[in-house]
Amino acid sequence: MAGKLKNKPKYYWYFTIMGLLYLIANPVFSQNLEINFVKNEIEQDAGSLIFNIARVKNNSTTPVVIKPIVKLPDGWAMFNSSFKSFEIYPSDSISLPLRVKIPNIASSENTFSIELQLFTEDNQYLKSSSFNIKTKAFHNWDVKGPQNRIYFYPGTDRVDFDLKISNFGNVTDTIYLDIVPDKKIRLSGRNESDIPAYIILRPRRDTILNLTAMYTYSEDRIFDVSKIQIYASANDKKIYRAVLLEKYTDNYNPFEIDRTLPHQAELGFRSFNNNDELLPFIKTSGKSDINENSDFKYNFTYYDLTQTEDVIANSYYNFLYRNKDLQIGLGAFSSMLGRNLYNRNSIMVADKIKISKTGSMEGFASYGFIEPKVGAAVGYIYEKDDINMSTSVSYDVDGLRKINTASFLYHSNKISVAKNHDISAVIYAYNEDHYFNNKYSLRGIAYDLTYYARFSKNVIFQFTNNYGSPDIPGPQMGLLNFSSKLQIATNNKKRYFTFKYFNTRKNFYYMSYEGFKEPNILLTDQYGSVLYNSYSSKVHRWSAGPSVEVYKSIKPIPNSSNSAIYQVRKYRMEYRSFIGRKLSLALKAGIGDMYYNEGTDLTEMRYDFHLLGDYNFGGYGFRFAYDYGPMVNSGIYQFAIDVSNNSANISPYAIKQLFKGRVYLTLFANLSYKFDMKYGSININPKLETYLFKDWYAVVGGTYSYINQDYKGSNISANYYYAEFSIKKKWGKSDYKKWQKDLRRIKIVFFQDNNGNGKKDNFEAGVPNVKARLLLVNSADQSRNTKLPVDLTLLSNDKGNVVFSRIPMGFYELSITPLEDQREYFYVSKTAENIEVTKTDVLYIPFQKASKIAGKIEVNQRKYGLDSEKIRDLANIKVTAYNQDGHTYSAFTRSDGSFVLYAPANNTYYLRISNVFGEGFRILQNDLRAELPNPEYVVFKVVEKNRRIKFKQAKPVDSKKQPQKLKILPGKIYKNEQERLDEQSPIPEFNIKTKPAEEVIIESGKYYVVVSKTNDYKAAQGIVKLMKENGVLCRIGSQNDSDELLIFTNFYSTKSEAKKEIKQLNASGIKKVEVYEVK
Repeated sequence: MAGKLKNKPKYYWYFTIMGLLYLIANPVFSQNLEINFVKNEIEQDAGSLIFNIARVKNNSTTPVVIKPIVKLPDGWAMFNSSFKSFEIYPSDSISLPLRVKIPNIASSENTFSIELQLFTEDNQYLKSSSFNIKTKAFHNWDVKGPQNRIYFYPGTDRVDFDLKISNFGNVTDTIYLDIVPDKKIRLSGRNESDIPAYIILRPRRDTILNLTAMYTYSEDRIFDVSKIQIYASANDKKIYRAVLLEKYTDNYNPFEIDRTLPHQAELGFRSFNNNDELLPFIKTSGKSDINENSDFKYNFTYYDLTQTEDVIANSYYNFLYRNKDLQIGLGAFSSMLGRNLYNRNSIMVADKIKISKTGSMEGFASYGFIEPKVGAAVGYIYEKDDINMSTSVSYDVDGLRKINTASFLYHSNKISVAKNHDISAVIYAYNEDHYFNNKYSLRGIAYDLTYYARFSKNVIFQFTNNYGSPDIPGPQMGLLNFSSKLQIATNNKKRYFTFKYFNTRKNFYYMSYEGFKEPNILLTDQYGSVLYNSYSSKVHRWSAGPSVEVYKSIKPIPNSSNSAIYQVRKYRMEYRSFIGRKLSLALKAGIGDMYYNEGTDLTEMRYDFHLLGDYNFGGYGFRFAYDYGPMVNSGIYQFAIDVSNNSANISPYAIKQLFKGRVYLTLFANLSYKFDMKYGSININPKLETYLFKDWYAVVGGTYSYINQDYKGSNISANYYYAEFSIKKKWGKSDYKKWQKDLRRIKIVFFQDNNGNGKKDNFEAGVPNVKARLLLVNSADQSRNTKLPVDLTLLSNDKGNVVFSRIPMGFYELSITPLEDQREYFYVSKTAENIEVTKTDVLYIPFQKASKIAGKIEVNQRKYGLDSEKIRDLANIKVTAYNQDGHTYSAFTRSDGSFVLYAPANNTYYLRISNVFGEGFRILQNDLRAELPNPEYVVFKVVEKNRRIKFKQAKPVDSKKQPQKLKILPGKIYKNEQERLDEQSPIPEFNIKTKPAEEVIIESGKYYVVVSKTNDYKAAQGIVKLMKENGVLCRIGSQNDSDELLIFTNFYSTKSEAKKEIKQLNASGIKKVEVYEVK
């Protein structure tokens, strides 16, 4: 215990020393201070002011002098005066107001703190307190692309550009991008990288997307405009931007093949498998116009066969002469006036004669000179207003097949029986006598009746009835068909319901070769469907609905007195659609209840599925199909063997012109496989027609077929090919060739004219990226002026060249527009140039090199003026230089008033400034003269006018408030100085005085090109000014012996030279020009 007591003083000293140190570091009265803010947390918008109050209380018994200091986050600003030291009495308190502005860029994702610290007068820390500020979230983002159009320059098919995505808000945003180029553009990131679907941006950040656009359109165009659409979205905000791209080329040389030539001949050889020789063939056809009313057509085809060399039998030909409606022919001809009116080797005569205003007679006759076949027909046509009816009778004798045919036909177009109710009908009557073996006759009548009605805007009905008598020859034998279609539209006419019902019955028979009647065949089919059609969308147009079909056939069994019965009921859902412009689909699926009896009964329920589609793109495509179960076909021709069908089919095809039309490709192929029969087949039919030169073509075509089947354990395969090679020639007159001989070629060269001689020297480089537009104003052949418009735009290449080939002769307007800043080079003539194209030529257009005009504006002000009234900044004062041709060039001054201006050399310019200093200043001399290329230093002197003292009569002060007049200085107010655009070469906004017209004395013995005559000098000046506005410089000429004044453009020594200028003036639109000879 004594030992413990001895150690206690050591602890007492330790705690005593530590307490003294604490009191030194923290004065005693700091523990008696309280600091509290009225608001411990504030939520406010970024960029606004916040207000809070700090209360400091002294809980001690002695006064306290404190010095407050406010600590703010970086970028924040105090909006109240700084605090000074102040004294707080015992048990008293004070309030310190704080007004702080939140920066616009303050993020809502951070919490900011403002701290108030208290110090003593000798800067000893006492106490501190703080409060928090959170900014409200706001979204403000933007997507910006190129402000101007971007270009595919000649020889390039890709261009790089940037998209800038900026987040001006105070919260992180996820910006979704959907960048959609049109079909001519393929878009990717720089170096073929993928384009991101979204961008995550923190507050006050931005990013740049480097994109590459590639022009991939297959067609060859000299000029094209494409668009890239940019859709951006984040939160509830959506932005649309568009980037326009222009493609140019430097050469216009269209390659065109005249496929309208009227005559062609083709000679070639063909062969096929198991054949060791090449078999020749020839095909020729054409048409020759004899005069306006008559022509001659011919068509001849001959194929050499391996076994027989009968030229007539192996040939197909017809030669036809036409004179108005009279036709005389030799070869294969037919007529629609009756049945069986076809003769392959015949002499034919046909004519049509008008017998009244509404009636015409038509006749046809043919005589076979190889086969004993003769046919004739006569018809009558009635035409009045919308009524068109025809009737005909015919008789044909076929001595080779032993058939005599008589027929009667009646046909009418739609005849209106009431408003929106139409009917049409066709009536057939045939009689055929056969006497090849056993004599027999087939005769009967048939008709086709159609009724069309529109009951309202939304309801349409159509009904058809087809009938054929039991013994009429042809496919109409024993036919009875009723079909109806009802269409009911909704409020949107492109959305409607269709109700279809078909009921077909056919009871017919065949005649044997010996002339005996075979047993009858009965086919019946009923079909009904209800479909909903939606064609309002351009992307997906479709129809869908249920359908029911009942089919039955009774056919005789060969070599038996019994018949085979096949009956099926089909319940299906149908769907058809067009997806976009490239894909079409047809789908049927359902169930079939089948009954079949061919000696034994077979009843079966089968599911079926059928898909048919077609996809095409740019001349290429393929069709595809899959069938399972009873075949998809509807109608009276169905077979029991198709019930077990399970097959797939793919048919690629191509119909395409390649290499600017030089190669014409057609390809049809078919690949099919029947799973139920293990049967596959391939069929390919290609044909390639290639243009060689001068309307000569090489043609290659053929067929390849291959089949393969597994049947009862064995494999059966076979293939077949057929190939032909030929040379084709086309010739004759066409509208295309009539104007080809008048075409010319012109080459335009833009170059940097460094020495100012107007000629291109070897060391002078070309000017690239200059847009040249050539517009045909007046064609040399006026008859084709409206038929052949020429408006072409090309862009110069690296050498400064553009080439216009195959353009017609005539007068053209040439417009020149540089796409880039040419810096010290200027195209002096800013108006369109008029050129005449009469031969193949080269046109050189110089870009003159500019010279520098330096100068300064000096302002002399009164010595004893107020400093606030003195002008010290002379920046952005526009200085304009102009010449007698009306060309202007401008620049802006620096802050000290100095300027540098560039203008084409070898000319005299006048420099002018506008008085922007106010009414109290005066420009001593304007329109200062500068002669290039070696101008003097130009100085504009501006002096302040002397002020006059005016004494005004004193008036008593009016106690009422009076409105004060404010003086508004001329000029524009810009909200943002960055938005101000300083154009380098704009049209001056002040009026430049017109230089007086030049007056000369008329010389005798000269020929003057005169545009007008007058005795009034002011009128003459007005005419000169008017002509100058139209781009024509004129002078005034006076004569010694006359008061008459001549306004002329130029004068020449010979009259022919003066007429050449008149021709050019006429081409530019100035018609009233004459040659005046001074004697």
